[in-house]
Amino acid sequence: MFGGGDIELPNTHRLLRTIVPEVVPAPVTQRYQEPRGVIRSLTKAISVPVQILSMLSRIALWRARIPSMLCRSLAAIRSADALVCKGGSLLYCDQSVRGHFFLFRMLCPIAAAILLKRPSFIFGQSIGPFRTPLSRSLMRAIGKRMSCIYVRDELSLEHLRELGIPAGKLRLIPDPAFLLTRYASREARDPSRPMLGVTALNVTRDQEAQSQYERKIATVISTFLDRHPGWSIRFLPQVIGPDPWQDDRIVQRRIASLVPEKYRESISIEEEDYTPLELCTRYSAVDLLLASRLHSSIFASVVSTPAVVLEYQQAKAKGAFTWLGRPDDVMPWQTDAKVISQALDYKVAHLESERAQLDATVEKLANALQWELQGIVAQFAFAK
Repeated sequence: MFGGGDIELPNTHRLLRTIVPEVVPAPVTQRYQEPRGVIRSLTKAISVPVQILSMLSRIALWRARIPSMLCRSLAAIRSADALVCKGGSLLYCDQSVRGHFFLFRMLCPIAAAILLKRPSFIFGQSIGPFRTPLSRSLMRAIGKRMSCIYVRDELSLEHLRELGIPAGKLRLIPDPAFLLTRYASREARDPSRPMLGVTALNVTRDQEAQSQYERKIATVISTFLDRHPGWSIRFLPQVIGPDPWQDDRIVQRRIASLVPEKYRESISIEEEDYTPLELCTRYSAVDLLLASRLHSSIFASVVSTPAVVLEYQQAKAKGAFTWLGRPDDVMPWQTDAKVISQALDYKVAHLESERAQLDATVEKLANALQWELQGIVAQFAFAK
């Protein structure tokens, strides 16, 4: 199984390593980090040559590791019966040079499997968009040669149809994280001290827009505590690295500092490095979740915790919650604080009915995913 961040995100992929011990990273996993200040201004002025030079310098710095990683990847594929690319949002391309490098390295293991005549599957991804003719050609060439592509939302399905991928190779499934309902343990809630959980992240590299987002979340928290005395706030870190940009705790500390002093004693920030199953347990302890991280809302759903979700990347959260029958629980991260507060107020008034609906729906989704997994296993056997 391959994923672009396997070598960088030990927490995110710890569960996968538990299930499949020999996880091999995709080639060249180092992230490109956008320059700041004066260098950032120069980058905008001469973006293409700067990005090319930056990527080449990264590769030069990694030259000692690339051959080893490529050999490991190819050896793993050669010894495998099939290749499964796990879920995420890894196959897309904007108009930048960096975007094309990213797509290329995500497609490398799949291309290798195809050349080695191994069955290849994508399981539970959000895919697209592809903004350039080159990126569309790359994805079309690979997609047509794959055994099957399982996507988790209608928009991804539409992107692949537009590329001309045969309908028989496309399957629409719920996000695979819903299967965690079979394994997650639950922590008893304290009815005398209800809690609103919050996940937050860097939603954009535009510093002013990010600041507006953080001030808005602080306003929503203040309004919530004012309207619902006795409740407390718990920030939960869905992602903590590998770099400061991806560390939710840094953003959450900034938001907490923006909340008026009188509410501070009602706010706590989790700092631990949790596994996915441990995160599910932590989400089960809160009564309601305000989520900016997609999988925080899914982890909450599998333990019957209702969520209001702020979408920050295309429509992947909307797609996940359409499976739950609750697409209206998802709104853009730019949504006005008053609208978000009203959505939370509604959830507070209907917690019990929301939990019952989640219990019934998530179990159906887990059953559907189990069926699809059996289908992949059957295709393995057929391919042999």
